[in-house]
Amino acid sequence: MNKSDLFLTAHIGLITFLVSVIASRLLIRLNISAVPMMRSSHQVPTPSAGGLAFILAFSIGIGLCFFASPFRLHALLTPLKGFSIAAFLVGIVSFRDDCRPVSYRARLFTHILAACAILLGGLSLNFPVFPQLDNGWFAQIMTLITLIGLINGANFLDGLNGLLAGSVILNLIFMVFLAPLTSGVALLLMVLIAAILGFLVFNFPFGKIFMGDVGSTFLGLTLGVFALLLQGHSLYPSNTAWVDKTFILSLMPTAFLWFDVGFTLIRRAFLGRRLTEAHRDHLFHLLHDAGYSHTFVSCLHFLTIIMMGCLTLGCYHGFLSFLELATVYGIVQAGFCWWVFRHTRWISKYEFENKS
Repeated sequence: MNKSDLFLTAHIGLITFLVSVIASRLLIRLNISAVPMMRSSHQVPTPSAGGLAFILAFSIGIGLCFFASPFRLHALLTPLKGFSIAAFLVGIVSFRDDCRPVSYRARLFTHILAACAILLGGLSLNFPVFPQLDNGWFAQIMTLITLIGLINGANFLDGLNGLLAGSVILNLIFMVFLAPLTSGVALLLMVLIAAILGFLVFNFPFGKIFMGDVGSTFLGLTLGVFALLLQGHSLYPSNTAWVDKTFILSLMPTAFLWFDVGFTLIRRAFLGRRLTEAHRDHLFHLLHDAGYSHTFVSCLHFLTIIMMGCLTLGCYHGFLSFLELATVYGIVQAGFCWWVFRHTRWISKYEFENKS
């Protein structure tokens, strides 16, 4: 990236950040309050729907990028059209849900439509071992499942001050290092980081505003879209990978959080609890209920993202194999779960519930 590109990116990022800050302040004044409920980690009504701030800022940032450097985004025009439609669909139903509860069936149907819009934009999972599956029905179905999982997974993870926003920012920073710095993908990643950062300064550590479903679902969608966009940019492509290596590595920094989502759903299903019911069974909820502060739990997860991000970059550049990366992750994840259970006495609590 030359000096002029760096100068341009810095200016667009600064404008995007300021728009996000101003929009967040306005939303705090508007005070669309999130009333505490069973799964909430706050005690008093707090301004919500703060995700509108970074969505607006990111939209303006994309417009500035097209105006100032259209050649860098020309190849992304079709995927961005699909992304715009998907973000609009997810944003409308999620904002409605922030104001008045929407049934999970309606939300799921909208998420399916949004994922279809991404497919129409030309993005789908690649399967290097079976290239004949690329752009076929199997790839499309797997892409739909993945995107819907990321959208809802991010929504589940928005439970503590700064946890989701800070985690996504860190994941996006590592994504930047997986993309060619002169590409439009890298430019958009840096603009999105600036947009979320403008919201984060009000959300962490004191929680003056929450992003709401409109923000969390948008972040899950964007993570999936950027991971799909990064396919094919690997410096060390592998034709032995079942799923595109760069796609997996793009989401690997937040592996602890995705594990939390899957593990909690499996645990609830095993205990016979409704998966669509609001709850506080995630590992980060258990830590908070055990007396650890929002700041401590969020920063603890930030450290896991930094660790996994560094290991991911090492794997991406060929310093360690994916098997070695997965082995280290598995060992640390198992140790993390043991530590959480030990400090929250989760096992004893549920054994007591099952006996009673």
